[in-house]
Amino acid sequence: MSEMINRNELDENLKRANMFWKTDAGYALVSSRRRIGRLLILTRRVACRAVRIFCRPLLDHQTEFNASVVRCLNEYRKTIDMITDLKERFQEELEAERIKNRRSKEIRTGGTYKKFEDRMRGTREEIKSRLKIYESVVRKVRETNGCRLFALDLGCGRGEWLELMQEQGIAALGVDKNESMIRCCKKRRLDVVKNDLFMHLKNQGSHSVDILTAFQVVEHLDENMLAGVLREACRVLRPGGVLILETPNPENLIVGACNFFFDPTHIQKIPPGLLQVLVEDAGLTETEIIRLHPYPGIDMSEADKNGANYALIEQMAGYFNSCADYAVTAYKRENGETDENTAV
Repeated sequence: MSEMINRNELDENLKRANMFWKTDAGYALVSSRRRIGRLLILTRRVACRAVRIFCRPLLDHQTEFNASVVRCLNEYRKTIDMITDLKERFQEELEAERIKNRRSKEIRTGGTYKKFEDRMRGTREEIKSRLKIYESVVRKVRETNGCRLFALDLGCGRGEWLELMQEQGIAALGVDKNESMIRCCKKRRLDVVKNDLFMHLKNQGSHSVDILTAFQVVEHLDENMLAGVLREACRVLRPGGVLILETPNPENLIVGACNFFFDPTHIQKIPPGLLQVLVEDAGLTETEIIRLHPYPGIDMSEADKNGANYALIEQMAGYFNSCADYAVTAYKRENGETDENTAV
């Protein structure tokens, strides 16, 4: 806005400079006196002409100086327009290239992503068994919001969570962009829609969701998208509703330095403490970090506990044996309000 105001001021000043740069341009002579007005005007005209004749060399120099300054200002204004146009075109091309690269990656990975998930993440049965750890969270929501709950799963994948919700009598909807995942869910008669998760969340009614989940999703989002998702999550949750975010744990060196990159669609690693702060800043409370799936990086079973360096070895092993994933859970305030000073 300030840039627009400055450019408008520049245009106005430049317009005036182009109008008044000539010292001999003259101006209309008028008089408010009725009887001697004509005589006064005539006298002023004669005096002005006499002054101009006497000061002609000085006025010519001033006129040339004014003309040079105005020409420079006009060229400066053209340069500003050219730079602004180039900047806008560059930004448009950069955004178009970013979208093109993102779509290209989606095309390259979309058809094979289900095979990738089957191989790298685990079978449906394994994932479904792991997700049962959140049953206590669901029970807590039941205690506050009753039995008629609605669950929305962002990036639902093969539908393991949707199936668990269905088994517990909870109405659940999954959102995913991958066509093969959508087909997999529909074969199991799960309720899913193909859509961008943020756009679906944006169109979701306020205070309409009791259980909002995103398993292995936030690492696929850039900072701005993640902030938008958290902001919308706080809006759509009912008072007493819960948000569950599960993601790879970069505290584990093997996960952070290697396994994270097995998925070419991953964008950012998020430390547990950072995700907890982001969720709280979005307006949710009672946040908890749940570390999941211990990783068998280094076998310590045969280590000499009485050895001189055992404490150091155990500490180093901890960086490789810590949990491969973690989750942040958070609840909506009972009054449904959010902080006015929420950072997003």
